[in-house]
Amino acid sequence: MSRFELPKNLAAKPLAAPRFGLRIGTLLGLVAVLALGFWGVREYFSPLRVWDRAIHNPSTQSKTWIEVEREHVIEGLDAPATLAAVFAAFHDPDPAIRGWAIWCVPSLEADPTVVIDRLSGMLADPDSTIRIKAAEALGQVYKRGGTGRPEALGALKLALKDSEPKVRRAAVGSVGQVIHESGRSSDSLRSGNSNDPALALVVDRLGDDDMAVRVEAAFVLGCNDRGSEAVPFLVKFLKEQPTDAPMSYVANRAFMALTILAVRSEEAVAFLAGELKVKRESYPDRPRDALAWAARQSPEANTAVRRRAREGLKSDDPELQYQSAFLLHSIGQGIEALDILVKASLDDSVETRIRAIEAIADIGEADVRAMNALHAAANDPELEVRARALGALETIELEKRP
Repeated sequence: MSRFELPKNLAAKPLAAPRFGLRIGTLLGLVAVLALGFWGVREYFSPLRVWDRAIHNPSTQSKTWIEVEREHVIEGLDAPATLAAVFAAFHDPDPAIRGWAIWCVPSLEADPTVVIDRLSGMLADPDSTIRIKAAEALGQVYKRGGTGRPEALGALKLALKDSEPKVRRAAVGSVGQVIHESGRSSDSLRSGNSNDPALALVVDRLGDDDMAVRVEAAFVLGCNDRGSEAVPFLVKFLKEQPTDAPMSYVANRAFMALTILAVRSEEAVAFLAGELKVKRESYPDRPRDALAWAARQSPEANTAVRRRAREGLKSDDPELQYQSAFLLHSIGQGIEALDILVKASLDDSVETRIRAIEAIADIGEADVRAMNALHAAANDPELEVRARALGALETIELEKRP
């Protein structure tokens, strides 16, 4: 037998399989299972899956959406992937998720026309709160100098016909935002776009069945140097409001609309001047400040406000006299009301005396009556009044020094 040959008894027997060995098929199956498990773990912890779980968790939902809105991307994803994920959330069964997605999407880097197209589709959502959010978002996508104005206005035209008044109100506000972005003014209250054709959509809503929609339309028109025809119904609406309760949102909006309209409407100025006599929360400061703001916007408004304030100085009502004097001071004409301001510095109300001293201090040495009133107030029984008067006198003396 050659030394390279096995013994016959050994060569005839097959080699035994390893006791714990695996067949090749079983081994491949195990590898596949391990690979699938690895893939599943990896997928579970992928940025998209982590984000999806976070937006569906009530404890992390709002924080997650706010972070995306702030950072403009989902952590771990690029801008296109983020936009795709947010668009997918538009169709989530949970309306809260759909609402968050709509709220967030205007902040993302995307073609405005693409976003507007997706938002337009959400105007058919059966949930009215989603349609409201979509109408609001449509006013935020179009940016000055960018694309998407016709598309945004086309979608908002549909929203203005929605059966839900709150959707129509949101749409009116968004039309106003699009108009503002179409102009050159940075002042949201005085955009000056009175000839923008889109304002025709807003004018139509002055006849809406819902007061909140009509008020919003008046507000938007006022911001664009239009809308004087809305003053009568705004005045009527505000006069109907109870004075022993805080104003509602709609009433507050109506007041703001009248403030803006007072720049061009003497009827609005007259109403606000009459409100100086009304006892209500935040009054008379609010109507007085509104008149002062309007007076600073145009010579015509300044003339109308001064005329009403001068009439108030002649009133038999001391409170109306004082508020009219404070109004004149607010628009730089306090010296016209100096006698009334001196009278107010002696009033029983500490607040009235303090406000009077502040106005008189601005006149200072320009009139001896003002200086006499300040010296008298320096002996007022109320510490705060004395402090204001003494501070004013000290400032006047310091200004005299070389």
